[in-house]
Amino acid sequence: MKQLPNKVLYWDDERSIGNSLIVVLKYGWRFKSGMPFNPKDETHVEGFDTIRDAKKAVSSAVKCECDECVANLAKVAA
Repeated sequence: MKQLPNKVLYWDDERSIGNSLIVVLKYGWRFKSGMPFNPKDETHVEGFDTIRDAKKAVSSAVKCECDECVANLAKVAA
């Protein structure tokens, strides 16, 4: 992940200290929820064990229209 995909705002590889690879999506994107009972899950940050898993999740990220994303995208457009 030398070059960040368009959907990614920030990532931090903390695996060397026993944590995860943390990926933060840009406003307007969210990770697909793994929880079918909450289809409007607004997950913008996730941790991953491998770069491969992170890339897969980022490539399957979907548009997000939660209040936070809508408000921040409106600020950017203004």
